[in-house]
Amino acid sequence: MAMRDDCKYFQRRAYASGETAQFCALGLAPEAPWRCPDDCPRYARRPDLPGSGPGGGVEVRVEPDLHPDAVAVLSSAEEIIGAVG
Repeated sequence: MAMRDDCKYFQRRAYASGETAQFCALGLAPEAPWRCPDDCPRYARRPDLPGSGPGGGVEVRVEPDLHPDAVAVLSSAEEIIGAVG
C-alpha cells in the first residue's frame, strides 16, 4: 500500500539538499519503510485534518504505488545499509 499521509504516525522530512523522506514513525514496515503495511493495525487518522470530525469527509492524497523495480532497488539498498551498520 502507498504511504498514507493521513495517518497520525506518518512523518515527512525535508533536507537541505532538497530531498525528502517519508516514513512511519512507528517503523511498522521495516522491510519497506517507504510504504504502509497492508491492513496496518496501528493506522489512526490524524485528528487535525479538516473533515476528520463526525460527518466530515476529506479526500486524502496518497503517494502512488512504486514500480516493482523501484521496490527491489530500495529493498537492496536497505539491506546494504543494514549490513554496513
